[in-house]
Amino acid sequence: MLSVLCVSTSVTLASRLDSLYEAYNREDAAADPIQIVRRYTRRDDQEVVGFCAAALAFGRVASVLNTVETLTRIMGAQPAAYVRAFEPDAPHPELRGMVHRWTRGTDIAALLWILRQMIDRQVSRLAMEEQQLLEAASVAGVEFSASSAAATPAKSQR
Repeated sequence: MLSVLCVSTSVTLASRLDSLYEAYNREDAAADPIQIVRRYTRRDDQEVVGFCAAALAFGRVASVLNTVETLTRIMGAQPAAYVRAFEPDAPHPELRGMVHRWTRGTDIAALLWILRQMIDRQVSRLAMEEQQLLEAASVAGVEFSASSAAATPAKSQR
């Protein structure tokens, strides 16, 4: 009986959440940092900008949007590449001057360093062949599904 109740409740909850998503998820949501994330077409860039936007999403909406806009200008057209190459010991004068409420540029530099370490840790868990494939695809700007990436090395060995 409990499992039936859980399934019924989760279906009801899922339906309710889906309806709320449909009602409030708007492409033209002008006062939402998601608009900045959606400017990027590459998934890795979207993830980096979304992570940074979420980390900075406190305070007035206008202030949050301004800070995220400033950070994306600094990171350039490829935020994921910027983070993967980020060196915390570099001067970063463009970051050092940033302020978002009580968060200073050095805090934002620390955020980017932490994000780089998270990405590096995930990549280091891959087999060397997978790392090389990922690097080649990243340099070429290729996006692919995990299943197609997994199948590629097997095809090349034939």
